[in-house]
Amino acid sequence: MRVKFIHSLLIKLMTLVLLAPFSCQMYIILSIECPGSAAMPCGNNGVCSDGITGNGTCTCAPGFRGTACEDCKANLYGNKCSNVCSCKNGICDSGVKGTGQCTCLSGYTGIDCDRELPACAALRCGPNSRCIEDMSTGQLLCRCKPGYQGDGTQCTSINPCLRGVCHANAVCAHTGPNQHVCTCTEGYSGDGRVCMPIDPCQTNLGNCTSGSTRCVYDGPGKSHCECLEGFEKFVEGKGCSVKDVCKPDSCHKYATCATVEPGTVDCKCREGYIGNGKICFGNIIQQLQDLNSKPGGEWTGQLSSGQILVNGESVLELDVEAKNGRLHSLEGILIPPSIEPIIPHRCDIKETNIFKVSRICAIICLDQTPRCCKGFFGPDCSPCPGGFTAPCSSHGTCSEGIDGNGTCQCEPNFKGSRCQYCADSNKYGLFCDKTCGCIHGVCDNRPEASGKCKQGSCKEGYTGEFCEQQTQLCGPNQPCHAHANCVSNKGAFTCVCKPGFQGDGYMCVESDPCALPRRGGCSINAKCIKTGPGKHICQCLSGWREDGDECQAINNCLDPSRGGCHPNATCIYVGPGQSDCACKNGYHGNGRDCEPVNQCVVQKGGCHFLATCRFLNPGGWQCVCEDDYAGDGKICYGTLAQVLYMILDLVSGIFQQTDLSQLISETENYTLFVPSAQATEKLSQEDKDFWMTRSNLPSFTVFAPTDSAIKEYLSRMGKESMDLNVTQYHIIINETLKDGDLVDGLYKDTMLGFSYQLRIFRQDKKLLVNEAEVNVTDIETSKGVIHTVSAVLSIPSNRCDRATTKIITVQNIYLTILPGHFYFYPVNIKSKYGHYISLSLQVRKCCAGYYGITCEKCPGPEGQSCFGNGVCVDGINGTGICQCNQGFNGTACETCQAGKYGIHCDQECKCVNGRCKDGVDGDGSCTCNLGWRGINCNVAITSDMCGGKCHSSANCLLNVVDSTYYCSCAAGFKGNGTYCTAVDACAENNGGCSVHAVCKRTLPGRRMCVCHPGYAGDGKVCVCKCKNGGCHRYAQCTMTGPLEKNCTCRPGFIGDGETCKGTLQRVRNTAKCKHRRTNVGNNIPELGKRGPFTVFAPNTDAYNKPEVKNIVKRTRMEIQILKYHIVACRALLPEDLMQPRNLTTLTGDILTITYSEDTIYINNKAKVVFSDLESSNGIFHEIDTVLVPPGFQIQKDREQDSTPRNLSDVVSSHGFKTIYKLLEDTDTLKLVMDPIHQPVTLFLPTDAAMATLAQEQKDFLYAMHNRDQLAEYLRYHIVRDSKLLPSELIHASSLKTQQGSDLSVACMGEEHIGELYVNHKSCRIVKRDLDFNGGMIYGIDCLLNPPSVGGRCDYKHTIDFTVSSSKVFTLITSKKYLRSGCQSTCTVVIWKPKCCSGYYGRDCLACPGGPGSPCSDHGKCDEDHLGNGTCTCDAGFTGVACELCVDGHFGPDCKTCNCTEHGSCDEGPKGTGSCFCEEGWTGLRSDGLVCNPACHEKGVCMENNTCVCKPFYEGDGITCTAANMCKYWNGGCSKDAKCSQKGEKVSCTCLKGFSGDGFECTPVDPCADGENGGCHEHAICTMTGAGKRKCECKDNYIGDGIDCEAKQLPVNRCLQDNGQCHSDAQCTDLHYEDKTLGVFHYRSSKGTYKLNYTMAQEACKETEGTIATYTQLSYAQQVHLFCLNVIGCLFSYVCPADVGHILRFVCVSDVKCECKTGYIGDGYSCTGNLLQVLSAKPTLSNFLSVSRASSGKKFVNCLSNITIQSTLFVPDNDGLFSNQTLSGRDIEHHLLDGRALVLQALINITHVRTRLGHSLTITGTSSGYINDRYVMDSDILASNGVIHVLQGPLKAPPPPPPSIHPAHKAGMGIGVLGLIILIVAAGFVGYNFYTHKTKPFQFHYFKVILVYASYVNPSESSPNISNPVYDSFPATKEQAPAVSESKVREAAFKPRKHTTFLFLLKHFGEPKIANWV
Repeated sequence: MRVKFIHSLLIKLMTLVLLAPFSCQMYIILSIECPGSAAMPCGNNGVCSDGITGNGTCTCAPGFRGTACEDCKANLYGNKCSNVCSCKNGICDSGVKGTGQCTCLSGYTGIDCDRELPACAALRCGPNSRCIEDMSTGQLLCRCKPGYQGDGTQCTSINPCLRGVCHANAVCAHTGPNQHVCTCTEGYSGDGRVCMPIDPCQTNLGNCTSGSTRCVYDGPGKSHCECLEGFEKFVEGKGCSVKDVCKPDSCHKYATCATVEPGTVDCKCREGYIGNGKICFGNIIQQLQDLNSKPGGEWTGQLSSGQILVNGESVLELDVEAKNGRLHSLEGILIPPSIEPIIPHRCDIKETNIFKVSRICAIICLDQTPRCCKGFFGPDCSPCPGGFTAPCSSHGTCSEGIDGNGTCQCEPNFKGSRCQYCADSNKYGLFCDKTCGCIHGVCDNRPEASGKCKQGSCKEGYTGEFCEQQTQLCGPNQPCHAHANCVSNKGAFTCVCKPGFQGDGYMCVESDPCALPRRGGCSINAKCIKTGPGKHICQCLSGWREDGDECQAINNCLDPSRGGCHPNATCIYVGPGQSDCACKNGYHGNGRDCEPVNQCVVQKGGCHFLATCRFLNPGGWQCVCEDDYAGDGKICYGTLAQVLYMILDLVSGIFQQTDLSQLISETENYTLFVPSAQATEKLSQEDKDFWMTRSNLPSFTVFAPTDSAIKEYLSRMGKESMDLNVTQYHIIINETLKDGDLVDGLYKDTMLGFSYQLRIFRQDKKLLVNEAEVNVTDIETSKGVIHTVSAVLSIPSNRCDRATTKIITVQNIYLTILPGHFYFYPVNIKSKYGHYISLSLQVRKCCAGYYGITCEKCPGPEGQSCFGNGVCVDGINGTGICQCNQGFNGTACETCQAGKYGIHCDQECKCVNGRCKDGVDGDGSCTCNLGWRGINCNVAITSDMCGGKCHSSANCLLNVVDSTYYCSCAAGFKGNGTYCTAVDACAENNGGCSVHAVCKRTLPGRRMCVCHPGYAGDGKVCVCKCKNGGCHRYAQCTMTGPLEKNCTCRPGFIGDGETCKGTLQRVRNTAKCKHRRTNVGNNIPELGKRGPFTVFAPNTDAYNKPEVKNIVKRTRMEIQILKYHIVACRALLPEDLMQPRNLTTLTGDILTITYSEDTIYINNKAKVVFSDLESSNGIFHEIDTVLVPPGFQIQKDREQDSTPRNLSDVVSSHGFKTIYKLLEDTDTLKLVMDPIHQPVTLFLPTDAAMATLAQEQKDFLYAMHNRDQLAEYLRYHIVRDSKLLPSELIHASSLKTQQGSDLSVACMGEEHIGELYVNHKSCRIVKRDLDFNGGMIYGIDCLLNPPSVGGRCDYKHTIDFTVSSSKVFTLITSKKYLRSGCQSTCTVVIWKPKCCSGYYGRDCLACPGGPGSPCSDHGKCDEDHLGNGTCTCDAGFTGVACELCVDGHFGPDCKTCNCTEHGSCDEGPKGTGSCFCEEGWTGLRSDGLVCNPACHEKGVCMENNTCVCKPFYEGDGITCTAANMCKYWNGGCSKDAKCSQKGEKVSCTCLKGFSGDGFECTPVDPCADGENGGCHEHAICTMTGAGKRKCECKDNYIGDGIDCEAKQLPVNRCLQDNGQCHSDAQCTDLHYEDKTLGVFHYRSSKGTYKLNYTMAQEACKETEGTIATYTQLSYAQQVHLFCLNVIGCLFSYVCPADVGHILRFVCVSDVKCECKTGYIGDGYSCTGNLLQVLSAKPTLSNFLSVSRASSGKKFVNCLSNITIQSTLFVPDNDGLFSNQTLSGRDIEHHLLDGRALVLQALINITHVRTRLGHSLTITGTSSGYINDRYVMDSDILASNGVIHVLQGPLKAPPPPPPSIHPAHKAGMGIGVLGLIILIVAAGFVGYNFYTHKTKPFQFHYFKVILVYASYVNPSESSPNISNPVYDSFPATKEQAPAVSESKVREAAFKPRKHTTFLFLLKHFGEPKIANWV
């Protein structure tokens, strides 16, 4: 029983968990009876451990034992177990019910069995034996006692250990007679019989600290702890500490770094700084100090003061000390974000005017002009992007104000919807002036970023935060995982998992890039879609568009369409992607269509200002007061509230804050006493502050019952007014919930508190609150919103929450919300024992009859759970399941069990052969089956007494009243007896089954209710039984009622909620069918894109066929084969495949669809065996055969496909030779192959397409004169920086070409599903996916015409004219003319403009329908250069391109329909001409009557009395609904048109930039508007796209095309005042002499795209120039230095070779100033040499005079020598008098030769040597002293040095006494010896020369000797000469200078006085000569 009980309990527990909403936590507490029973716990013989924290264990009273204390301990008996048994040699009757009586063993007797029988005593048995009677003989014998063995006389104890009864890893202990104990040895556990090794790691982690260590098993009972990755320094009992990974560059210099978890650092700015730790900012003063002290900074030493701002408010006074803190005085008010929603957004301008009506009456008029406050915009005064306190993130200007649209005009360095990104993708920082450190990835260019790469943006082969670490494939010696790379880090290789995988490199598993919490870095308003391993895309939600890495809310009102509003309407932004339209003042309508109001209203007709003039009849009008006002129109009166509003300025401010209309009724009369403004002033400041503050009134949402509802409630309740609680139950405070916020299943707390919630339902398109319907929504007030409801809401009694208080003591306060509790209020009281915490808790509890977290009502009527026939499992953890009483059944116990009836379901039906009327309302009566009668249907009918008139399903019964017989339908049938039909039990109300059940008919009158999948119950009531409420995993489950829910697929999925499908790729990855998982889907990236697609997926059996395996094995073209199974542009359902058609696949090949014998065939080969449901981007069809593309050849060389081919190879093999030759001839091929433009997508005409060009077009294009136009044609076929797949081409709104114009790709339509065309349908893509090493090629069957050139076919025209012989001349012309000779008759050839066939206008635009089929081949186009492109249609055709049939015509030839007036024709180009008859008519021509039953009004009768829906409707003919035509192929509209539908009528409207009827839209040529497209009159307008143009100034004019001015000749500016240059500078006028005219390129040294505008300004400034204006740039272009295409900003230009992509900055300078030779400076200021500077300084003249007198010309020449840099110390005239003299040594002591040193460098050195050779000592810090002479002025620069002015002259030390140096003395002796050696050497040389003629003399013999000589040469190793700049002490002998080999080689060729000595050293050996020396 206990097992069954626990099993039942577990089932209930699992049900609770499954039924609980998975979004909430479920806390389940089970109450289990104590052992024994709840009434007698522990049998009343012990104490049970009961309560919520108890474990049910019994602690027994003395003497008792057992689980429930149900037994006595051994040897005790009695009901209290207090009596002790006295048996000695017997068995005692012990236990609770025992008597204590002894049953003696054999051989003993007595009450206590203590007396031995005499016969036994005579045997004298041993101590371990006893006397026993032998059963066979009856004799007494001695037998060993149990546990002993022997003969009865000698008995020894039995030792079981000798039998090996214990486990091998256990020890056996002999404990008594035949008794033992098995004990497992150390390291093992068990009972000794079985011992298992102990794994300490399985218990408490082996005492290892969790989170930082792991337990390692070392053997039985042994283990040790190791640190986890990222931890180190294991300490026993404490674990490991986190490894400190902080580095110097981990955080900002003003931040502290802490390692918070393994590998993760936490950067926190120091106190006084703010930021994210990566970037920290102090206050403005600190920032100024940093800038002021930054070494070499721009502002170093220039900043001394600044202003501190707090949230933008200036700090007036800092650090005002107070007793308990500091005060800082601010200039403004700080606004916390929490109250931002209630901050006034409107700053209306109010004006009050008083109009006197009579002596005692005046009308006060308040004129109010709406205006938004600063930082708000639009009619609703919404905050600007970035917030109203910092609009546009403080980096731009917001279009604010009541008429503003909230768009941000960003500063140059910023971009984004709220200027939240740096404009330069490689910049970051608060001012976007810092260059990213990202090397091989994408920079995170947010201002708040840290300069790292965006996560996951590293290029292949790189990793790291800056993508700086290079990866490589792991070699055989590196044990990395297969999904890991080897990363080199300082020479060491580590294993790093590849992108898309995670792990330690040695084990890598695939990661989900969309997992929480980052969700792939997607915006909160975007969904993350996984596209492959580690790959994902962020897709903005509906109503949002991409904005960098974020999603920006779409404001339809800012789009060109203005949300579809009428031009005379205002577009109102409702929400992301949603808008509404309201007609402007003076217009009326629905906003989509607005008409002017009656003029009478405009004139006002003398009406009161509160009245309107309403037009009655022509010529008549009447003044009518506005709504809510009374009067005759001439005078209008308002209510008290309205009048009060008019006199606001005169009344108390309290009433100004009050909406009086909410307080008083308008149907009753009141007398209102209004305090004046003076009365308000008498209030105390505290009262005034409270009553005058609007924010004291919270926002609210009110569900207001209607008047009738309140009256009904008061009448029903017998009350005069609603009490306060009822009123408060209708109000939700602090929230303004509009209709859109009231989602299904929403719960909200009311003013009564959280225990009284309102619940929102949406059922059958109705909005319900509790059970009351909402009539009117969104009545907005200043503080909230009101919704009217149809009934007064009753306060529910479902919650019985309980308040408790708990006081706990803690040492460290960490508060946690307890499960099942909420709203706690801690009160912290400190004591010597710790902290006391007083918690006020509200315990959630449901009242009886309610269950679940939200206390739902149990099944059954209000106040009667389970209909009173059972018990509901209620409570906060209840399930709401009814446990029915005996006899009852049903989910709500609403019915009786089968065969029972009556109010108590206790009566049994007695029907034998019939159906009983059972149930609660049944009476037990029987309806007999066929052939039976009687009260209990137990009498068989043997004869037909009715004479056969009864129906076959009826019985003939006897009427006992008059003894007549009658017919009665049998059970399950209905009728009059003579005619009976089967009763359909499911016909009404779903047969009484639940809405979540299906009613199935079984027998006549019988049915069975079966719950839907995911629900459980009897079918009448179905309860959700699985997670997510039975909804699909990709659906949102919303509870809509008790046990009811609504399933809705999430965005990006489609279905009914119980089944939801995502993209084909997602479906493929989760499919359970037999699609080949490893190929279809995973390898085709297109299936994760928008689609739609139709995929024919081969199943596993298809792939297992030998021929398929052979193809896959031998080739690497499997992806191409798979793409052959995919069709783009349509998701074809099975019914769409039942008609023969051809489909074009992604490879461009054709699939043929046939249908035969209910089977769909592909290519007459593969069968469709299964069709999946439609996914969000397409559909799968499973086929049984792998389709192989036609012409597919197996490639023998597997590697050939994996290596991208060269462009030339693809061109030659696929037929693009003609266009390729043109690319080469025009140098356009260089653009294609330039890596800066790659990858490229090329649209190349095939050779066949080029051959079909008209000859006149070939003549024009191929002429050498038209190479420029040909180049434009070719560049229009190139899309750079992209490699686009076919599916990407379809959804690209426009593709920017290299030529600068856009082109588009679209699907062909229903007739050619899968085919793509470019620009127009006459230009198809015929070859796809031609991959080459620079991008992708698509083959097209036409030559694309750029809008700027059009379809040109200019032709040559010859002009002959005659001149007299005396006037014969040579015609000198431009390239447009050819000279034909000098004769009397001259011939000139010119090119005349002409459009090719199918083109028209000055720009040769394509005719409607396309140039391949102008006017759709159903009319004639007004073409050629002077044509206007109008189509003159053939008979029967109409439309801009003659693409439509006139009314009453059908088919491609627009034949006449033949229907009568009683039908409508299936007309139009795609119509069949069939007649759809009106009701009551049929026939081919609708000329015959009939039709029953009637068809739908939009249906017609066909033959065989069948109904068919009319065109544009769908259904079975009985029911027809309008088809959504715009959903398919844009409703037949042009791809450049917007489709809209109203009923069956489809309207097409061409988009902006296009014109036409919507079915055919042609680009608008803005240059043909008659005003030159807005270009200057001296400019040429060229069309570049639909509605787009460019303007270029004509020859001899310069400018941007919008403004052009005549060219002017430059003037030489150097002729006047040397061009403002210095007199010692050379002036050059760049505009006059230089060909660049002063304009020159400046490119960033960091590479392309690395220069922004600010950087360019600085760069030009450094070159003494400025950024060139457009005019200056144009002048430079005239000399052919630059190209002539200028776009974008005025400072940038782009050559045709790289239009729109390479941004270069152009600097300009008027003149160039350069100092002459011998001078230094910037040209505007020049300085000469030391002598010239000295001569120019009057205060230094005394030193110059003394120098000339003392040192003479030599010293002066030294000062003027510009080849030597020197430092000169000059005494000031005040320190050196004119009559004072200095010696030559003194003068030279002032000069430092060899280097010019500024004062700071001198101070750093401290000692220098002068020209004299003696040291000078320099001391000081900021100012210096030279030998104690103060430096008065320093750093006076000259071209050959620097001058420092001293306070006085320097004195040279006296010269040393003359003496002969010891080295000189030794030299005399060596000189004599050298002479002797010289003679010997000469002889030796001569001898050596003549005896070794075969080997000429070589100087390299002296190499080693010369090295030695360099050490002994006195001139190179003098100890007396040291470095004159850096050394202050003499060099020692050990400081020999190093000698390079080059110097040795040089010295070998110079005559040296020790050459002979060195020669000897070479030949006789170094040691000997060295010793000798």
